[in-house]
Amino acid sequence: MASPIPQEQVDEIVAKYGLSGRAAENTHHFLPWDMLEDTRKTLRSPINPDGLVKLTINPDDQFGYGVGPRGSPRLKNALVSFLQSSFHAEKPVLEKELLILPGVGGVLDALAWSICNDGEGIIIPAPFWSGISQSAGERARAVLIPATYQSVEGYQGLDDLFNPEINKKALENALKQANKDNVKVRGVMLCNPHNPLGRCYPVETLKEFARFCGQHDLHLILDEVFAMSVYDNPAVPDAVPFTSALALNLDDRINPQNFHVAYGMSKDFCAAGFRLGVLHSRNEGLITAISTISVLGWVPYVVQDLWANMLMDDAFRIGFMEKNRQILTEHSAILTTFLRKHNIPYYTKVNAGYFAWVNLERYLHDRPESSSSESIRSDNKLYRDREMALWNRLLASGPMDAILSQISQLASYAGRSARRDIIDSLRKVADSLEDSVGTIHRFGHLDLEKATIQLGYDLNIFKFLAEAKGPKTVNEVAEQANSSPQLIKRLLRYFNSINVVTEVDVGKFEANNITHNLSGNLAEAAFGHYYGIVAKQYQVTPEYLRQIGYNNPTDEKNTAFHFAFGTKINPYQYMVEHPKQLNHFNKYMALRRQAELSWLTVYPVREEAGALTDPERALYVNIGGGIGHQCAQFKEKYPDLPGRIILEDLPSTVAQALQTPGVENLAHDAFTAQPIKGAKFYFMRAVPHNHPPHMVKLLFSNIKDAMAPDSILLVDETVLPEKGVGFIASSIDLTMLGAFASMERTEAEWRELAESVGLVLTKTYTYNALENETVMEMRLPKSSQGRK
Repeated sequence: MASPIPQEQVDEIVAKYGLSGRAAENTHHFLPWDMLEDTRKTLRSPINPDGLVKLTINPDDQFGYGVGPRGSPRLKNALVSFLQSSFHAEKPVLEKELLILPGVGGVLDALAWSICNDGEGIIIPAPFWSGISQSAGERARAVLIPATYQSVEGYQGLDDLFNPEINKKALENALKQANKDNVKVRGVMLCNPHNPLGRCYPVETLKEFARFCGQHDLHLILDEVFAMSVYDNPAVPDAVPFTSALALNLDDRINPQNFHVAYGMSKDFCAAGFRLGVLHSRNEGLITAISTISVLGWVPYVVQDLWANMLMDDAFRIGFMEKNRQILTEHSAILTTFLRKHNIPYYTKVNAGYFAWVNLERYLHDRPESSSSESIRSDNKLYRDREMALWNRLLASGPMDAILSQISQLASYAGRSARRDIIDSLRKVADSLEDSVGTIHRFGHLDLEKATIQLGYDLNIFKFLAEAKGPKTVNEVAEQANSSPQLIKRLLRYFNSINVVTEVDVGKFEANNITHNLSGNLAEAAFGHYYGIVAKQYQVTPEYLRQIGYNNPTDEKNTAFHFAFGTKINPYQYMVEHPKQLNHFNKYMALRRQAELSWLTVYPVREEAGALTDPERALYVNIGGGIGHQCAQFKEKYPDLPGRIILEDLPSTVAQALQTPGVENLAHDAFTAQPIKGAKFYFMRAVPHNHPPHMVKLLFSNIKDAMAPDSILLVDETVLPEKGVGFIASSIDLTMLGAFASMERTEAEWRELAESVGLVLTKTYTYNALENETVMEMRLPKSSQGRK
């Protein structure tokens, strides 16, 4: 262990080289590496035939200690040539100015340890890659101080992050804030090209960083790890080219020993796993201090010399980097085309690195208050910048599985609405790539999908795989299904092809997300209804519409349903006569209602009913309320409100209704006079959409005639947007066309129906924006309220 040196000597070294106290102390340690490197120069060689002969079992330094941890002489020699030629170094680069460390992260860690004492700070422009926080903060315990821009006078957008004057103000603001927080600033760090914006700094801006550091006696750290990953972006014909800080004469702006450059193999050479980084510094004290700890990050010579081989092979290196730039150009075009097509904001002046800086607010946040979050995640990178909390880095390079992995990770942080947007966007991409043969087969086999899914239920395949604790063989699935293995094999391989199950090996299958989606009671009941009733209706719709002259159906007694089943009764009556189908339908309607997605979460029931005191008055009448789940939810949420709660539906449905305490079950046909007069709330969910306009008018009129002046009719329905109706809503609309000659409606169409019978649509409350589910409040006109 080295003897401690006098504090006066430590202070002298700190002042001379701008080091931390610990780094200054380490400069006093004995370093055997100097001796090893000097000895190497005296070894016998073709140019030194009288030199010393090295006696060793293994004469190859690649598998030995070589000359120590500061770097393979072969790699250092190759880097000198590379930095001179490719980085256009303004001054000769010397081997003694280079240290080889485990990746650029290792370089930044060593620099932070060398210049910062615990709790001292380094200013860095925001946003920045989160890995820098780990490099500077974990061992060195330095504090990264973000230089933010949005509050800077004159700031107009992301382009200003490259403006020298805006940077000057941002750096001064960051320094003032650090001083206010009692954090001593020791340096400024920046990535050039910028990570995550993917743009190169102009020369004048680099000079401004140097001037600022020189003025305040700070170190300037340049991370240039993406230096050679600058590509052509046709959308940015005037893009700023990369200029290394080594190519600039900054001596009139900053003390040369306070200026350091980090580079590495991970990005430009696509070899992050090699963990090779190089530090260039003309600060002799800093090089010595880092040398004392470099043994802790000793990169094997065999790895170093692999990089040396690449650097010294000009044909390979030039060709490799050209190919890399070509791939980056292509992948950037793919990603930015996708972003433009789907109206996703992104920083457009990107021409470096393998990423794009995009605004994914609508995908990451379902609630406006989420925008206050200080951090978000994308491609495993965490950006800590409140001002840009809705912006994320998306990778544009790499194989398809890596890109898909990013999307999957993004979706894992997204809410339900955002995931639906991601799914829609991906489907549009897939559709844009499909040829005519693929399109024909995809639509032509849709009926096969429905038929085989029904077989999956009949043979208990989905539940069996979903409940299994691992893959199952064809024989195991066949045995539980009491079916032939040959049939099961054919079904399972088809399910694998449409991603309903996953084939993990020959003859072995396991559940995936779709399997689990299909295995629940809701899915089985829903599919039983769709397959048993709706699918047959779809099949005959083209012929039915041809027979009625391709007019919009309005006769609820002559629909595609009647045509499909050869009956004159309506779908509900038909299901009564077919109990299996009625059971599917009732379960589906009951189970698909999610308590957290209910009109009760948005409508001010208590405020509207607050003045009620008569327990004999009807409080809530649920018309066409099925077996009473909505009534049960209302009673559970408002047990203290006075008044009667009444369920109304057809006799066959009420016969199966829940026996909820405090709820009266009443058999009633809604198209006859409403027997409950003067209720506070009349409520219907998904009832009017089952009927054509003239029947909805009759329905509304019967309720209107029973209303008291303060009564409210609440209609819980899908309210279509005027533009951009989604897949589910538009599908249900056409299902209503075939079953009831009815339709889903826009707010304007609902308003027109209400006004046609003398009601006023006073307000709407959307509680499930994803499915356009909204409760509409309808009242009597004020003039009518006065007369009653």
